Amino acid sequence: MTFSLNGGDSVYIDNVFFKSDHLKFGNPTSARWNPSNSTYKNNLMLEKPQYTVSYNADTKIANWVGWKVDKTWVTRPQPQPGELPKGLIERPEFIADPDLLSGGLSTYDGNIFTGLGMDRGHLSSDRDRRRHPKDQLATYLTTNLIAQSMDNNRFFVPNFIEEDTSAWSNIENRLFQRATQQGQELYIFAGGIGNNSNPQKKTNVPELLNQIVDGAYINQGNTRPSNLSNRQIHIPRWTWKTIMAVEKPGAEVTSSNIETFAYMTPNVAEPDWNLFLDGVANPLNNDVFSPFLDSARPNITDATVWRNPDTWLVTLPELTKILNERNRLRNYEFNFDFLSNLS
Repeated sequence: MTFSLNGGDSVYIDNVFFKSDHLKFGNPTSARWNPSNSTYKNNLMLEKPQYTVSYNADTKIANWVGWKVDKTWVTRPQPQPGELPKGLIERPEFIADPDLLSGGLSTYDGNIFTGLGMDRGHLSSDRDRRRHPKDQLATYLTTNLIAQSMDNNRFFVPNFIEEDTSAWSNIENRLFQRATQQGQELYIFAGGIGNNSNPQKKTNVPELLNQIVDGAYINQGNTRPSNLSNRQIHIPRWTWKTIMAVEKPGAEVTSSNIETFAYMTPNVAEPDWNLFLDGVANPLNNDVFSPFLDSARPNITDATVWRNPDTWLVTLPELTKILNERNRLRNYEFNFDFLSNLS
């Protein structure tokens, strides 16, 4: 194979020659890149050096994004003169995924989120791709993007404090610590469930409600989802994440020597705790999810419990059943199996 480069642009060899190891435990939905085949239009595989996607042309968001995390992915090496660009990128803009464009599929960029009142949320975290600036930039493709409630995405104060941070960000931080401090190798998948195209409260977090820019409170009131709903882009009601943790990176694994767990977090503003002094019922205890959960969840008494990742912890089999029930109701021709490569 021969490559010819014209002009002065950079070419990164691992963007051309790579074998995805993000699917070590299996391709969860047997996704394939075949946009001309109606069987796969809602389960299209997009493989990238940084992560792998199953894209859904119906919902116009990912069914899942899968990626590997270890110390090498989250640690920025010291740049060598003339070899690596200096520094990382400060909040790049989300752009349309060129793989969708090449397949003749409709797409969009992050500008349609302007005025929405929700965050441009990563599925594969920017923080998990710090090996090189190009790896960080890859997380800013719209196939890795969902509309995410502020209360399901942000730090609420400048310095990280778990009690003042959304459950989703706390989950990301705990996984980051597993990779960096415990030296684990993690295989992660993330996605969304449901579609909420109705206006909803932007936030109930006091620190966000009181944020002022140019003399105006910018986070009060309701979201305006019409930019997305008019394009049939789904706004998930829930976000989920699965983790397969390997204690010793590179070791041969079986179903008996890995740790598996999952999370489901509501993609809405957290409750107004001034109105619920006695707490609220756990939203997981609903008619759709309850048949697939082994036990009912206790009430959530305050913001600290709401923001605690353990409140939203589920087993991998529980989440798999919930996702497959969703697929059954939507008549999708695929099911989830996160461990299909294991015997």
